[in-house]
Formats: sequence, C-alpha cells, structure tokens
Amino acid sequence: MTSNIGAVRVALRAALVSAYAADETVGVMYGPGEPTNPSDAVWVASLRVDVNPATLAASSRPTDELIEAEVILSSSRNGPAEVQPFVAARVDAMYSTLFEYLRTSSNYTLGVSANTWARIVRYVSEPSDNPQVLAKGRNETATVKIAIETRV
Repeated sequence: MTSNIGAVRVALRAALVSAYAADETVGVMYGPGEPTNPSDAVWVASLRVDVNPATLAASSRPTDELIEAEVILSSSRNGPAEVQPFVAARVDAMYSTLFEYLRTSSNYTLGVSANTWARIVRYVSEPSDNPQVLAKGRNETATVKIAIETRV
C-alpha cells in the first residue's frame, strides 16, 4: 500500500520555508542540534499517520490517511527575566505567521494533492524552566499540532 507521508513531510517543510521566507530571523531547520543555531527556529518534529483503508473494492478505492504533524517554534535571547515577554511575543508572532499561511486557500493543501488539507488543531507555548538555559538567557518553545488529511 502506498502512502503520502513522505510527500507530506517534504511539503510541510517546504511550507515552513515559504511561510517564513520574509522573516530573516527565523531559521527553518531539520531539527534541534543543527550547526546553525538561529535565535528563532522552526522545524517539523514528528509525523504520525492513521490509515483508513477502503473497505469495499479496496484495490480500486482510495485510502484516507490522517496525519498528525508536530511543528516546533522556538525563540531564545540572551538576557535577564525582563527579556521573556519579548521571547514569548516572538513565538506568538511565528505562530501567527504559520496560522495565516495555512489559512490561505492555496496553501492548506501543502501542494501534495487537491485531496489534501492541513489545519492547526492545537498550540501550546511554554517558557523554559531549565536552570542551564535560564543561566544563558530566556527561551520559549511552542508545539503546534497540525491535522493533515490526504487521500492515496
């Protein structure tokens, strides 16, 4: 059975590159720990797929895939606790950019197929409470869950 999960991962990363192209401070990464370490970063953390195969005449009917993607938005700055509101505002701005990008009718398909749609279903943002991170500055990380439905 074929799957669109690989195409969705590539398309989602391309969507992130496109969404943040105008903001030079945001680095679209493949994950944490890359050699480049921008102060504002975004990456696709994981993809989980749930397949709903066709029950009748399965060989000739399409299969629906429900994919849950986690995208991480992260912002960090050197400085004392007074810097935290700025860091939180940056993460909120990054979220707004992604939300507006996916809301645009031509972008919600991610370019995978006409039978693909993506929408944000959850957004959780938390400041870092790690003492090692706080000793260097302030950090805020948000997890954005995106529900993607595609037909194979």
